[in-house]
Amino acid sequence: MHRLAATPGGWTPDLEGVIILDQTPGALVLLTAADTDIQSLAAAVLPATFPSLRVANLLNLQQPLSMDDYAERVLSRARVIILRLLGGQRYWP
Repeated sequence: MHRLAATPGGWTPDLEGVIILDQTPGALVLLTAADTDIQSLAAAVLPATFPSLRVANLLNLQQPLSMDDYAERVLSRARVIILRLLGGQRYWP
């Protein structure tokens, strides 16, 4: 399969509720807070030759530790990162 579901790894009480996304790296990464973007890509039928795609909801990456972990494990290995930021910088500092 060329993409994985972007579901959180779960709440970790030891880390005070920080969400750690359980995703493997992919060639393309889309970061968005729009559920419609995520649902549309989940329903899309992409050709087998399409580069590996990962999608993450920005609302799951609000804590610094969440973003640092995701950046180190997934974003650092991506060839293309698309950030769809709705509402400006204040929406997702």
